[in-house]
Amino acid sequence: ARFYAMNIFQVFFSCITFLFGSALCDEVEFGIDLGQMSDFSRFMSSQSARINNPISPTIRRKKFPEQNPHVCLAFLSCCKRTDILNHTLAAAIRHMEEDEPKHLRYEIAWVDNGSGTDLTEWILDSYQIEQALPLQQNTGLAYGMNLLIQNLCTAPYILLLEEDWLYLDDIVTEQTKNRKAAITIAIALTEMNHTGYDNRKVMGVFLRPETYSSFLQFPFLDIWQKN
Repeated sequence: ARFYAMNIFQVFFSCITFLFGSALCDEVEFGIDLGQMSDFSRFMSSQSARINNPISPTIRRKKFPEQNPHVCLAFLSCCKRTDILNHTLAAAIRHMEEDEPKHLRYEIAWVDNGSGTDLTEWILDSYQIEQALPLQQNTGLAYGMNLLIQNLCTAPYILLLEEDWLYLDDIVTEQTKNRKAAITIAIALTEMNHTGYDNRKVMGVFLRPETYSSFLQFPFLDIWQKN
């Protein structure tokens, strides 16, 4: 996994296990700096992002737009799967509005990779989004994720979500105290200077149904991971 520090930013990850960054691009033949080209391309694309505040959203957020958010819910969709994204957005917003502690402020950023105006307008008509950026073509996973992390999100923590990752609400599973405060706990964990078995600082948290104990054993599984 690649974690973006971006000076003051710490990023915790959900739903993906890798991320390619433009910083991996070095100067190549003909003196072209691909990293700089990618940065410029993302910057130009991000200028089309807009705040989106429909008259009758599917779920009305208590505060919008949110000032000084703690966490950015960063959604990446593609392939005309806005019907799935609709459920994912609704579940995530409901979780933030009803389950997480009231002090946890959040923003939403969304990049769509080429699903088309008709489908993306439906989402824009349904949800309050601080940074909405439907792209005309599919620019790929890495480009879309980097747009979210480096250009659209302003919060110090980022939760990455794709359109087919649905929060498991009480219809599906029991809502324990820790499940309801999962994002708050994840942020707290990264701020507690925990280290893994290799003494590296914990900088990311996966919010997944399975647990570390299902595929790790001591000494690779530490106490904080087991709990």
